[in-house]
Amino acid sequence: MKILKLENNLSQTLNTSLTITPRFVQAIHILQMPSVDLTEYLQEQCAENPLIEVVYDSDLELRRKKVSYQLEEYDETDWMHGYEETLEDMLISQLRVLGLTGSRYRAAAYLAGNLNEHGYLSVGLEEASIHLDQPIEVVKQALLDIQSLEPAGIGARDLQECLLIQLNRMDGINSSAYAIISSFIHELASSKFKRIADSLQITVDEVKQVLGLIRQLNPRPGLAYNHSIPKYVVPDAFIERSVNGYTVILNERSYPQINVRPYHKDLAYLKQDKEARTFLREYAYSAKWLARSLEQRRTTLLRVIESIVEEQHAFLDNGIHSLKPMNMKAISNRLQLHESTISRAIAHKYVQTPRGLFELKSFFTNGLVTNDGAVTSSESIKALIRKLIANEDQSKPYSDQQITDILVKEGMQISRRTVMKYREELHIVSSRLRATGRPD
Repeated sequence: MKILKLENNLSQTLNTSLTITPRFVQAIHILQMPSVDLTEYLQEQCAENPLIEVVYDSDLELRRKKVSYQLEEYDETDWMHGYEETLEDMLISQLRVLGLTGSRYRAAAYLAGNLNEHGYLSVGLEEASIHLDQPIEVVKQALLDIQSLEPAGIGARDLQECLLIQLNRMDGINSSAYAIISSFIHELASSKFKRIADSLQITVDEVKQVLGLIRQLNPRPGLAYNHSIPKYVVPDAFIERSVNGYTVILNERSYPQINVRPYHKDLAYLKQDKEARTFLREYAYSAKWLARSLEQRRTTLLRVIESIVEEQHAFLDNGIHSLKPMNMKAISNRLQLHESTISRAIAHKYVQTPRGLFELKSFFTNGLVTNDGAVTSSESIKALIRKLIANEDQSKPYSDQQITDILVKEGMQISRRTVMKYREELHIVSSRLRATGRPD
């Protein structure tokens, strides 16, 4: 029998590892923060560290005037919003009028609170039954109660049901409309009128009449009650035209500055209390590092925006059509900074330019090659697509292929698939859905 022998040995190994200190993480975090979040963060640090003092500089407005920029006056009450009735509130009010009581009212109220912004039911009936601990029949009846309320189509589980609910509220609707929505909704969306007509033994004109009727219905009945509070964007910097070109001015008024309170007298006073002195030194070190991180953020952001200005002079002079393709690697090479630093510096930041307010990341776009070898940015092409569609004949809108042909004639090497991708990114519907003034 072999006996295992256990021994303890000491050995040395050498390896290299990267350790990120909490201070470094803080500096990265501050660089990435937009002004609003940075203000909240500084206030939190002030509450935690007695040596940090948040300062709102009232002289910044006077200094801003020296560079010919003045912030617009605003009324603080403009930021206040009165209460607006929600979709759920409106439905609950109607349920009370119906006189529902007990479990049926509770089920209906629960469903009213589980509608999405379009007014569609966002919870399954079985799930609602389990949550309410009620029979499925009660939940189904509660759903019918919701669907009987205004606006018509509310409480539907899909587009098909939404349209059918609205049809049921209308008088003089022939059976073909119900049949087409119930069984041929996808064929109708694909304009396969002949197939629908043959299946239902009706004429193509009758199918087109049903399509015209459907266009009068509301596919998103809940949107009228979707009251969203507007979001205000504060620019982190301003690009202004000057005698020598363009000048970048950081919006230091968008967030407060910090001061580090004097602490040397406190150290002398706490000469005999080593623990208190240690804590005070730690607070002092933390405050100084925060101030250093803020200055580093300011310097990095200024350098990045100035580099963007140098690259995008044509855009500032002529507008979006002259926006050049640009990637973060070009800026990182110019500034001798890592691409991740550039990415953090531009994250959630906005700049006010002579051409309007832009998110910094919108300046970094890919490009397409033109026939003469030049490169055009994707944003410039999107602007052209938007302009073409805005000026098209609405009775005969451009298809993606027609837009592609126009752009190719102008010297751009672009495919129909790319045009469709850019159109969808602009939130513009297809030509079939843009058509107006004709039944098909």
